[in-house]
Amino acid sequence: MFIEQSASRVRLARTLFVLAGLLPCAALVAWAVLRQSDWHLQLLRREGEQVLGLPLEIGSVEHLTPGAIRLRSCCLRSPQGETLVAIPVVDVELTPTEVRLRLPRFECTPQEARTLAAIARAWLREPVRFSRAWVVDVDEFIFHAGSALAKAPQVRLPSAESLAESKRSGLHIECVAAGETRAVRLRRDQDSPDEVRVISTLPPKAFQNFSGRQNGLSEKCVLQEPAIGSRAEPKEDSGSERLEISGAIQEPLPLPILTALMGPSLGNHVASLGPHAEVRGSINAVLTDGTWHGYASGEVQRIDLAATTLFLPHRVTGQASLTIPRLTWEGSRLQECQLECVVGSGQMSMSLLDACVVTLGCRGGTGYRSLSQQAMRDFDSMACCVRIDPHGFELRARPDRSGSLLRSHGLSLLDEPSRTISTEKVAWIFSAPGTVTVPATDMSAWLISVLPVPASRF
Repeated sequence: MFIEQSASRVRLARTLFVLAGLLPCAALVAWAVLRQSDWHLQLLRREGEQVLGLPLEIGSVEHLTPGAIRLRSCCLRSPQGETLVAIPVVDVELTPTEVRLRLPRFECTPQEARTLAAIARAWLREPVRFSRAWVVDVDEFIFHAGSALAKAPQVRLPSAESLAESKRSGLHIECVAAGETRAVRLRRDQDSPDEVRVISTLPPKAFQNFSGRQNGLSEKCVLQEPAIGSRAEPKEDSGSERLEISGAIQEPLPLPILTALMGPSLGNHVASLGPHAEVRGSINAVLTDGTWHGYASGEVQRIDLAATTLFLPHRVTGQASLTIPRLTWEGSRLQECQLECVVGSGQMSMSLLDACVVTLGCRGGTGYRSLSQQAMRDFDSMACCVRIDPHGFELRARPDRSGSLLRSHGLSLLDEPSRTISTEKVAWIFSAPGTVTVPATDMSAWLISVLPVPASRF
């Protein structure tokens, strides 16, 4: 009797030990092995691809705390296998309503800026696909003005050359939604005034179930974003979408990055200012019913005039800077523009000098004609003030230059015109001598589409 009761107790103790001890331990071991397996890594990769819409590679995953993971060697690729965005380390926290990303360091090239901008546009336009808010923090953010493979010079925020500046500059991005309104906000460090906001108010049809995901961002998101200053024809599927852009940038932004964010319709024209140009200023713009309205001001430094005129019939060399105190547009057309252009030494083709006299009404200065009949004329300095509005195009020299727009060896090559001319003639100057005036080049055709409609037509 005693032996049978002892045996039953032993079996019960062993059963309880297996159920309460070994099985949970085995389950934990199996769960841990599964979390470190390639299957789990591929599952995370597929979930990321479904949201981002691009092929995603993940080198390894570390589980930090419940709901928080660290991904290493992440890479977003195009459907053709081209590397679009490379991120060495990123911490990810997931909740039912929010995705938080933290990057210790990110070096942004124009290609990466273009890809991330396309994802941001998709976030604004596809609420079903991106149902959670996103918050991204970058501890150290660096711009590469050119290709990273070409080892282009770094442009650090606020400055790569300032050895006295020891503070790292970060970037904070918020993607949030409230009702039919979705917004993306970018800002630098809290003590920096630099901030950009994009607010989209979507039509009700945008909240229908999202289907038909492609293995890549849709062409509409990447290529069809209407650029500021260009006319965007209303699309049947865009409904009554309203887009608002506002922001201020005080620390110079490399122009290749800005053109990548703009999209091809305006970015291609702005890109002609050269690979080393930098921009800063402020903007407020609204897209309604397919047209842009707004105003801006700012500066563009280090403009490469040789690159600007590379595909034009006239040539100019030198480095220019633009100061734009006022720039307004309505109905995707320029309404008023005030700017000042200053150029150091350089060269200008004689054909352009002639075009300025014939087309813009400028007057030849003392040194206008050269006895050697040079095709390219050297100049020491150029400075002018421009005003464009529906009443015409006004070109003036700065007050301290006695009416001279262009000087060489103390002589004026070109003097300011005596009257305001029609805005259409500004596009004519980009036509080669002996050709039809407009539209002789893509630049002249684009200018005709965005310059103010002359007041005389009303």
